[in-house]
Amino acid sequence: MKTLTLDNLEQPTPLLWTNECTLSYLLLPKPTPSDFISTHIHHTYELIFFYEGDADYSVAGEVYSLKKYDLLLIKPSTYHNIILHSSHPYERTICNFHESHIPQELIESLRNLDPYYHIPPDSPLFHLLDSLKLTVKCISDKKDLQAFYLQILPAIILHLKHLDSYAAKETIPIHSTIEKIIYYIDENPMKPLSLSDLAKTFYLSESHIAHLFKKHLNTSATQYINRKKIIYAQTLILSGMPPAVAAEKCSYESYATFYRQYKKYLGVPPMHDFAK
Repeated sequence: MKTLTLDNLEQPTPLLWTNECTLSYLLLPKPTPSDFISTHIHHTYELIFFYEGDADYSVAGEVYSLKKYDLLLIKPSTYHNIILHSSHPYERTICNFHESHIPQELIESLRNLDPYYHIPPDSPLFHLLDSLKLTVKCISDKKDLQAFYLQILPAIILHLKHLDSYAAKETIPIHSTIEKIIYYIDENPMKPLSLSDLAKTFYLSESHIAHLFKKHLNTSATQYINRKKIIYAQTLILSGMPPAVAAEKCSYESYATFYRQYKKYLGVPPMHDFAK
């Protein structure tokens, strides 16, 4: 992936890190696929407020065709990636956050939010979201930016709670078979899973399942399974479970394999989270 720096962006893009609660603004005059992360997954919520660009977002196999002032909410442990169609200028704001950054009384509302909204320019919510962009561009002090962001975030969730979702016709539905397979994997990260296991469970050939994952998720079934297991294990470790126990619970026969995959997908060894 190309590193985005102040030199190759038209606007400064400060990043705000508070226990993986991040805020970023990006404007690329002539984007290319190398400017973006490929299909990925993380354990935070992600809000994408879209200003412009010739690109769609694939989320767990469903494709969202975003238009000006659309907002996409991606929930934790959900595969997603951008599908770039041309070098038309691309602009968006992204907020990543945990439930711990949201007041307790709003968490249930957050969990029940729809994935896709259109934000009218004359609405209070639009001005809240647009203020994030303006604030990131004009405030360089990270502590001040942090204070502003953590105050605005609950207000955004509160307004989304009372906003109608965007028309479903804008979504390209996922293939029914891959949807069933994804649901099975997502609900069973503790089971031994492999391409062979999936083929037996769904009475399909391994090659057909591999083709479905590549076509609809732009990843392999094995990578999808491994990343889902690691994200689930990370949740267990962050809750206080020893890494070795988390590895066993996720049906890893070898802790060495678990350790390598954890570090590969999350960038840190499992003890890193456990030690916090």
